[in-house]
Amino acid sequence: MKQNLYAALLAVFTVAAMLFSCTPTQDDVKTKLVKPWKINKYYVDNEDSTAAFKAKNKNYSLQFFEDMSFVQTAIVNDTFQARYGSWYLNEGLDSLFLESSADTNRFFIRLLRIKNLNIREVKANTSYDYLMVEF
Repeated sequence: MKQNLYAALLAVFTVAAMLFSCTPTQDDVKTKLVKPWKINKYYVDNEDSTAAFKAKNKNYSLQFFEDMSFVQTAIVNDTFQARYGSWYLNEGLDSLFLESSADTNRFFIRLLRIKNLNIREVKANTSYDYLMVEF
């Protein structure tokens, strides 16, 4: 009976240790995030709007840098436009904030992998999903 209890406790502690060791740190997130990204898919309220986004924002890219700065670029109406600022993460590492001199935007991190970044912005009850791939 005691052996079964010890075995069960050992199994619980092992699983708990594995789960806690998989919790990402800010450095883990930063390592995956710091690079240039481009749009693969774009959705507005779960409706594919990729073609319209790419037509309006030609050569769109968003690049994160190690020093916590970013640059967002695109060609809009045949004019190169760039937005510069800083980025930071919330304590739970599930939100990304882009802060420029004009405003601050909050994005919920839905997926962050080495070559894929999916973020969602919600404004006035409308959701905007940016599915990006490494540039």
